[in-house]
Amino acid sequence: MERGLPPLLATRSDRIAQTLAALGSEQRLTLLRALIAKPRSAQELQAALGATSPGPLYHHLKELVALGLVEQPERSEYRIRARYVVPLLAIVSAALDIATKRRDEDE
Repeated sequence: MERGLPPLLATRSDRIAQTLAALGSEQRLTLLRALIAKPRSAQELQAALGATSPGPLYHHLKELVALGLVEQPERSEYRIRARYVVPLLAIVSAALDIATKRRDEDE
C-alpha cells in the first residue's frame, strides 16, 4: 500500500486514532506478534498471553477481528490477513524507533 502525502493528511483522524488505540494494547501486540510468526490456535494464543482463562483472549481477538487485521478462516485457527503483515511490521518498527529515540534524548 502506498499513499501520497495529501491523501494521508486528509484522512480522518478518528479512523487513524481508533486503529492506533487498538494496537496500543500490550496484549494485542503480543497476539499480533505471535500471529505474524504463524497462524495459531486459541489455546496457543491464550498461552502467549499467559492468560489462565479464555475471556481476555477473546476480548482482544474481537477487537483485532473487528479491525480486519485478524481472521479465523478455520474454526481452530487464527491468522493475520496477509495484506496487513508488512504494515503491522512497519508500525512496530516505527514505534520502536520513536521509543528508542525518546529514551536516547532523555539520557
